[in-house]
Amino acid sequence: MAKIAPQNIDYRNRARRNLERARGQLNSNDDERLPYAVLELRFAMEAITYDRAQAFKDDLPYEEYSTWQPRKLVAVLAGIDPSIMKTSTLRIGIEDQPGVPSTNMEILGTEFVLTADDIKDHYDVLGGGLHIPTMAQFQKDKLPDPVILRARCDEIVSIIDRVLTSQVWNSTFNVSSHIDCFRCKTPMRRRLPHGVKTLKAVCFECKAEYAVKDEADGKVLWSPVVSEAPCANSDCTAKVSLWPDEIKPGTCWTCKECGVVSEISLNVGVKGAE
Repeated sequence: MAKIAPQNIDYRNRARRNLERARGQLNSNDDERLPYAVLELRFAMEAITYDRAQAFKDDLPYEEYSTWQPRKLVAVLAGIDPSIMKTSTLRIGIEDQPGVPSTNMEILGTEFVLTADDIKDHYDVLGGGLHIPTMAQFQKDKLPDPVILRARCDEIVSIIDRVLTSQVWNSTFNVSSHIDCFRCKTPMRRRLPHGVKTLKAVCFECKAEYAVKDEADGKVLWSPVVSEAPCANSDCTAKVSLWPDEIKPGTCWTCKECGVVSEISLNVGVKGAE
């Protein structure tokens, strides 16, 4: 049974509340309050990432809904389409003639996103501000510098604020291809990122893999990733196609040509034996 995506959650406003609470902690000018600012900023980064993921939930494998680390979730989104995690400007205009871009484009707004670099540079580093210094840090007099931590927090506040004040957000335009999975008949869809000619698609339901190729002129070729297995009957030339997850000990099939039941098994032999 196909899994149903959950309803959208208002992560964006959650992020705004996290940001405001972080500002309150920073404005107190109390270094003892810095860990609370750090926590709220990390929450805000997580909420923004989840909000972004919701806009592409039809392209997102169901098991990724439980992924809480922003870095991992961003990697999944970038794998679907690299442009998802890039800042972009939306413009609109009437073509001067069909197929020719307008010379009078009106800017609707710029969407600033929380990028993979933002998360890499700040999210994990911030985590250090949530822990009490270790004994080694005390002994070596290498305690975290609150001035440096505060400066980093201020930088992240600016990044998050820019994302949350974008004039447009979570806009999604794409070219995609659809098929019913050859294996389980579940509808499948794969985005075709601009400039990408070949990519991989995996059925969310049965995990069947496909190689997807853009053949131009609106044609897309879906090729199942399978391996041919011969019949166990040495006198039979018939073969069957097996999905990667079927190539394991215990997999059986009945030959349509000779009726022999073949089985995949592991064997251990004596090295050098005839």
